[in-house]
Amino acid sequence: MGSEIVEKNKASQCEELLKLIECGCEEAKSKRKLLAKLEAASITNDGEVVSNFSFTNGNANFSDNESSIDDSSKFEEFVARYLSEYKRMDGSTITFDEIIEFLPSKDNGYFNDLVYRLIFETKKEIVEWTSSTTVESELSEDDLAFYYDYIDAEERKISLLKKALTYESVEEDSNTTVKNEMILVPTPTGNIRIIEDLQHIAPEYYPAFKELLESIEDGTFLGFKTLTKGITSGLSEVKGFKIRVVFTRLKDNYYAILTAFVKKSDNDKMYRTNLENRYVNFKMHEDQLIKQLDNPEFLNENALQVQELYRLLGVEENKEYKRGGLNG
Repeated sequence: MGSEIVEKNKASQCEELLKLIECGCEEAKSKRKLLAKLEAASITNDGEVVSNFSFTNGNANFSDNESSIDDSSKFEEFVARYLSEYKRMDGSTITFDEIIEFLPSKDNGYFNDLVYRLIFETKKEIVEWTSSTTVESELSEDDLAFYYDYIDAEERKISLLKKALTYESVEEDSNTTVKNEMILVPTPTGNIRIIEDLQHIAPEYYPAFKELLESIEDGTFLGFKTLTKGITSGLSEVKGFKIRVVFTRLKDNYYAILTAFVKKSDNDKMYRTNLENRYVNFKMHEDQLIKQLDNPEFLNENALQVQELYRLLGVEENKEYKRGGLNG
């Protein structure tokens, strides 16, 4: 009986979420149609503006025009050229560079609408898949792992698409000298916690961890989520396929990096226990770390530790970034 209630509640929540997503999609479609009509209403002919609308009480009233372009149909045809290939993409392995190469140029008038549509299709896919899945408590350990891996992979695609909306290449951005600073939290013995944790993680995950750390530095914060449960409530994480980097903002554009994990599921007891231990360790150093942000010696030493972290991940930390942040 309990599992039936949970299943009904989950189905109801999925239906409500789909309705909200569809409403947003319809609103975007309506705005595209309005924009197309406004553009059609301002065509210059021999120096005169030809208008097919008038204003009444501040509202735009359009006359029917059989020759006007059906922008909605054009957009759907445009989306169709991308959608099938996008759905075949493996969210666990696709890179940001591959996403950028796949998408049209930002100069394309449909760029933003296409990205939002792909995000919508991904969310819809997640909702449809999870609503047809057995109650989580009844899944085997292997099936549960597959369940969370699927969600992680699809959510990672959404994160990369969101990053594409705000991405500017170094060539396009003249202000690339400032970046968010990662402050690496030490252990009680003075070692660097995230480096210690990564040394116990399989190197096959290192490129993905590099991607998450760079997203903190460049302000895109891939898969950003604020933790809301237990004593760690208020911390934040960026996440990729199976992996998490936990951090919090210290001051301005300085972010304390607490740890990195490979996470099996949201119900992973060992993950929660380790995270609580890392949080307690961080609170021991928090005040001192904030004070040290005005100390050039400390910042130079921290920069060397960040370089060591990137060397562990197999790269040199020599990229330039624009300033970014969760609060602007």
